[in-house]
Amino acid sequence: AVSVMSRDFSFLIFSAWLVTSLRVLAINAGWGYSWIERWIPGELIPPILTASLALHAFLTVSLFGRLYEKGTHKGWLAKVLTFLGNCTLAICVLAFVLPKSIAHTSLWAVSAAGMLCLIAQLAYNVRRAGGTSSYLYLSAWLFMLGGLFGEIGFVSQIISSYPKLLNAESGTLACGAIMALALSHRL
Repeated sequence: AVSVMSRDFSFLIFSAWLVTSLRVLAINAGWGYSWIERWIPGELIPPILTASLALHAFLTVSLFGRLYEKGTHKGWLAKVLTFLGNCTLAICVLAFVLPKSIAHTSLWAVSAAGMLCLIAQLAYNVRRAGGTSSYLYLSAWLFMLGGLFGEIGFVSQIISSYPKLLNAESGTLACGAIMALALSHRL
């Protein structure tokens, strides 16, 4: 409704991104499979999960582009980011025909390159233009990455106990809330 009233497609992308963020959180927390097993045949679950991860990556790139559509550097980095976003959309579709190992490996490779490009583009935007949206988006990414590093640190046994403050759940929720603030700044 906000997207229609404000005539800004960004809010629709944000809504879809938020839903896929919660899906990724559910998958990472281990309870993302239980609801899907009730309605979908077992052989379709892996490609659906891969497709949902790829869709989340695509929506992340799309949302990033929308937040910076007026000030984003339009050079080679933005073109690479657009290409990688389109690759994630292709993986979303191909997840149903490719073997799981190939689809996952492709997705992680494209996502890793995309994250590096997003971070480089964000650093460029903060350094060049600054502004509230840049700092909010930077904060959102820092919470998300902090939560991921907390999870990775625990799983790889770098830290001995599960991080209670900064983990995948809190990072995702904080990222979503800050992204909502960044979008409300557009109004």
